[in-house]
Amino acid sequence: MKGSYSTPEVPASSARPPAPDDGRFTYEWTDYDDRRAVSIDPATFETPVIAAELAATWFQVLTEFGRDESALTTGLVDLLRSIGALPLNDNGKTTFAVRDLRRAHLDLWELNMLARHREAKSDTAYRKVVHVFALLRRHEDDHPGTLHKEVTDRLARQPRLWHHRNDGLPPLSPEETRAWRRWAYQKAKSALTQPDRGITDIDVQTATHVLLSLATGEPPEVLRALTIHDFEATTTTEVEDSLAALSPVDRLAYLAENDLIELLRVRYTKNRAHETYDEVYGRRDTAPFTAFRWALTLNTAARSESGHLSLILMKDTHGTVRQPPWQRAIYRLSEIAERNGLPLSGPNHWARLRKAATTREVLADPRTYLSNGRRHSAKTFFGHYTNSSVLRAEAGRILIDSVNDMFDSAINGPTIVTPDAEQAIRAGADAPGIDPATTSALVAGQLDGPHTGCRNPLDSPYEKKGTVCTKSITGTCFACPNALITLHHLPAALAIQDMTHPDRAADPRTWQTHWKPIYDTITEVVLPVFSPEQIQRARQQANLTPIDAGVLNDMRGVPEAPAS
Repeated sequence: MKGSYSTPEVPASSARPPAPDDGRFTYEWTDYDDRRAVSIDPATFETPVIAAELAATWFQVLTEFGRDESALTTGLVDLLRSIGALPLNDNGKTTFAVRDLRRAHLDLWELNMLARHREAKSDTAYRKVVHVFALLRRHEDDHPGTLHKEVTDRLARQPRLWHHRNDGLPPLSPEETRAWRRWAYQKAKSALTQPDRGITDIDVQTATHVLLSLATGEPPEVLRALTIHDFEATTTTEVEDSLAALSPVDRLAYLAENDLIELLRVRYTKNRAHETYDEVYGRRDTAPFTAFRWALTLNTAARSESGHLSLILMKDTHGTVRQPPWQRAIYRLSEIAERNGLPLSGPNHWARLRKAATTREVLADPRTYLSNGRRHSAKTFFGHYTNSSVLRAEAGRILIDSVNDMFDSAINGPTIVTPDAEQAIRAGADAPGIDPATTSALVAGQLDGPHTGCRNPLDSPYEKKGTVCTKSITGTCFACPNALITLHHLPAALAIQDMTHPDRAADPRTWQTHWKPIYDTITEVVLPVFSPEQIQRARQQANLTPIDAGVLNDMRGVPEAPAS
């Protein structure tokens, strides 16, 4: 079942990790080279039997995870204390086992968690319930038939608690981002000139992290997990031939130290999502390329001395090379800001640095951001990230601009005469907005130009009044208020749409200012008036449309200089 700590596929002979002799279950793990431990001692609970049974499953799950899951640990302790508070006699409590657990016991605990959930308006209680339900399902998988049927039925359904949709973390303000980037750049660059490369300076380590976060937009836990084996560098053939005798680690260090990297492949791993993906950075990707090259260079000597594989390293007061203990208070953004006189307002989370990059990516190209899915799925993005005040403001601006563009197209654009309207005009009906003389001339073909009909070629918005329009075969007619478009002009519309497609633009700025209104009018105003069958038939004649696109650069970029 999804969300369950399902039993892994392991040999039947695999033994459950035994509890130590004192009966205490202690799980130990490493957190950025800090040794940590968490324990559950069944003897400290009113119901030691069920505590020992569930603690054994808890220990097994954490061993498989390879890390502590605080919501699971604290949730299990909460459940055991709730059971210990039941009105049972001493003998009932000391013998209470998993097989004695009933739906009422579970409901009582869940309702208490629900009350906390409503008051706190955070996900803490919700996560505890989800994790404990999954743990109980796992225990049943390992020991079939242990849980009462009512309990297993309850565990098969969703908890009563729900996921809170709190406001997302705000990115740093533009002023804060500039200040932090400037400080980090200067700090790291200065360290590169020092004999020890700042290996004992906590702010060199944090500056490196800041540069990587702002440049890549990757989560802090992903950047901190990078090792030297997650990098692959390419260089020129001449340099490559001279490095054949070096190990991969020494080769990478040499290339970074001497600025000989041409392309750098970085493999990112998201442990919680079980995702691994590669990004390739070249010299044109100035910020991430420089940040990674500096990070590799700063720790070359320490890595060679210690054999430690982590990307960002430090040397502690005992002279030991290790990962920075990122979870300690001294590495909090507020502490860094206070030490270095940096501006910082709002929540104290490293992930805010990342949002400066992801927000920039969304605003630059939202379609690519969502279709790529590397940062977030569309569901996650819209559920968690669109509550950013920056994105909301930008979305509002885009919406207003789009409405204004559509209004301008409707008011100032061409007049489209549908096939039904054209037939009615031929039968003698009046056409709103077009005088009778013009409608008669239109259906008789007397107003036809190469691409569209024209109300008055001597009154062009592109020429002096009284001068014949010179734009009739450049595609410009389809955004002109003089244009009259019928089914007869549909092949030309399709030809111009194909020619002015944004993917064909050599200069995006030229396309945006000149060709976008034409392309948008054809795509959003003209074509929707006609049926798919009519469009299909017209497309077969599109290549017969005369088009004067000028030279290629004139059509989609900077005009070429005339021949001398």
